[in-house]
Amino acid sequence: QLKVANGHVIIPNGVTRIRTETFYDCKSLKSVEIPSSVQSIGDNAFWRCESLTSIIIPRGVKNIGSGAFEHCESLESVTIPDSVTEIGEDAFWGCNSLTNVRIDDGPQNLIIGDNAFTCCDSLISILLPSRVLSIGNEVFSFNTSLKKVILMKGLRNIGKKAFHKCSSLCYINI
Repeated sequence: QLKVANGHVIIPNGVTRIRTETFYDCKSLKSVEIPSSVQSIGDNAFWRCESLTSIIIPRGVKNIGSGAFEHCESLESVTIPDSVTEIGEDAFWGCNSLTNVRIDDGPQNLIIGDNAFTCCDSLISILLPSRVLSIGNEVFSFNTSLKKVILMKGLRNIGKKAFHKCSSLCYINI
């Protein structure tokens, strides 16, 4: 049973996945406590949760579905633990307030899907650790504030137009 109070949700321990569209368009949702038992965040699970400001994805989550946090316009920071092996297409598309994306390094390979961080207008820099094997098409496109990108040695594929219309981009280290 979910515990809900003043826009805050606590998902009970034992839940293994957050299904597709679980919190779809919950505009007043401010925060979510996800237990370490969760292994998968479904497609569009938090789509357009406009008041969500931060999310802690626990170690143990393996998959972040397509559009999982799309249009979470107040989301400011996210940490991707080393257990995540796939970030789906459009996962953080249109998170205009997103300033901090931390992707933990570790032994698990990571694939980042098409448009995963497109239109994240407040994102200034990104470091992709060596476990990132592939970034999809237009993955960081239209990020007008993005200035600095560091791509570590494990990266094997950079999708087309990965940094399209990143008008402030002045430093890429490969």
